[in-house]
Amino acid sequence: MKMKILKLALPIGFGVVLTVISILGLVSISLNSCESKKCTDSSHPLYCESAKTCCPSANPYNDGHGTCFSTMAGCTAGGYNCEVCHIE
Repeated sequence: MKMKILKLALPIGFGVVLTVISILGLVSISLNSCESKKCTDSSHPLYCESAKTCCPSANPYNDGHGTCFSTMAGCTAGGYNCEVCHIE
C-alpha cells in the first residue's frame, strides 16, 4: 500500500507544480495586458514612445529626449532622430 502511494506522489506532485506555474503565468499575462493610458493630461495628449513622454497637440514631434517640437525640421535641427507622437 505504501509503495502505491509513493508511485502516485511523483506524478501528482508534478501535476500540482505544473498547474500552479500555469495559473501564475496566466495571472501575470492578464495583469500586464491591462495597460493604463499613459497621457492623462488633456493639454498633452500625444504619447512619444522613444522618450516615454507626452507632448501637446501643437507640438507632435519629439527628439527622443523629452523635447517637443511643432515641426519635423525644428526637431531634426538638434541632430537627433525624431518621431511623430500619437494619441494612444
